[in-house]
Amino acid sequence: MRGNDPNYLAAAALWIDGVPMPPGIAMRLGMARSSVFGGALPPVLVVITPAADWKHVDMKQKAALEKQIAAVLEAGGGIGDQVRAIAGGVH
Repeated sequence: MRGNDPNYLAAAALWIDGVPMPPGIAMRLGMARSSVFGGALPPVLVVITPAADWKHVDMKQKAALEKQIAAVLEAGGGIGDQVRAIAGGVH
């Protein structure tokens, strides 16, 4: 997500039953199924945003921050495992 007023940058994803789900009808059906029948894990919303002094971030810096977020997501780094661990700890 990108915003210009106020200036910010974030990546967000929703995990349903421990699996990342892109927005759309499949996500909604997964949420409904979990709601009715129960799921293995609760849904988890993950938001990644860089810590920055947004009042002083120009467009070039914003583009660099966006590339950093993309690099973190592309590298993986066990984000899915971390989300499943977090969801498994929720009671």
